[in-house]
Amino acid sequence: MEELPLIRVRNINKSFGEHRVLKDVSFEVFKGELFVIVGYSGSGKSTLLRILAGLEATDSGTIYFGEEDVSNLPPQKRKIGMVFQDYAVWPHMTVRKNIEFVLQDNQIGTKDKDGYVKELLGKVGLLEKIDSTPSQLSGGQLQRVALARALAVQPNILLMDEPLSNLDRQVKKTLQLKILGITRSMKITTLFVTHDQEEAQLLADRIAVMNSGAIEQIGDQRAFYDNPVSNTVAGFMDEIISFEGTVLNSKLKKYTVTINKREVNISQINDASLSSGDRCKISARITDLKIDGNGWINGTVISDKFYSGNNHLIISLENGHSINLVVDDGIMMDYGSPVKLSTNEGKAFLFRM
Repeated sequence: MEELPLIRVRNINKSFGEHRVLKDVSFEVFKGELFVIVGYSGSGKSTLLRILAGLEATDSGTIYFGEEDVSNLPPQKRKIGMVFQDYAVWPHMTVRKNIEFVLQDNQIGTKDKDGYVKELLGKVGLLEKIDSTPSQLSGGQLQRVALARALAVQPNILLMDEPLSNLDRQVKKTLQLKILGITRSMKITTLFVTHDQEEAQLLADRIAVMNSGAIEQIGDQRAFYDNPVSNTVAGFMDEIISFEGTVLNSKLKKYTVTINKREVNISQINDASLSSGDRCKISARITDLKIDGNGWINGTVISDKFYSGNNHLIISLENGHSINLVVDDGIMMDYGSPVKLSTNEGKAFLFRM
């Protein structure tokens, strides 16, 4: 018999006044899974997480944790741990006291409690700061305290709301790997919200992309990369540029489209089916672009740079966007130089408009 999902969300709707924030949101998360919800600011992902935590009420819909309907349960009865973006560490307590505080109603004895707190701080790499106050800690260390405190109550489910967005790049990468290691070793079911697509792809077993209050696609990284269902999803999984056009003809995923009155042959990456006459969005990955004197994308060089071991051209495109293109050694172009681009093997995504 197939295992029941640990989290089942069914047709959640939420509005604030006239603004509908969540629109019939449904998904499932399985035991031990690290499930990431990714979306732009304002997509509804943080509101969804607060509803799962019991900090916001739904307008309609149900939430099951295991076989229990928790839709109307208060947060303290949901057996969850929560890590927020702003740390929410109590400033007047030491690291030790911050964690001990959530254990007050726990039956762990004083001696065992001390060992338990030290064990948790060891897991997050903060044992040497056990008697420090929050004012003595960096942002990354504060978030480790928040993580240890969330784990202290031995939650069935860990909810994390943009926990790393306030940290610098190197600290963020270190904590991403720490979170991945801890959740794996403890086999804890985790629902992680972020706007960072790289973070989502690094951490997730599965990803849900939210846009304008609805989930557009759920799947693993390979499915998103090979077959995004929309331009929004494609843009979350990789940096893309997009153009509008019209389908002239097609055969076996080989399309001829018109873009700005130019006929372009496209080898379609995704599986969307389009017919002659359809208006479409043509989207190419930046990593698939190449300089091509016969290319169909017109641009103007803004600058050339060398960094991170590669040559880069900064190019302003005819559609108003600018891109950073990695080019071969020896390719240098002056400011204002015209340039034409195409995609490797004519590859691009096509989506019906």
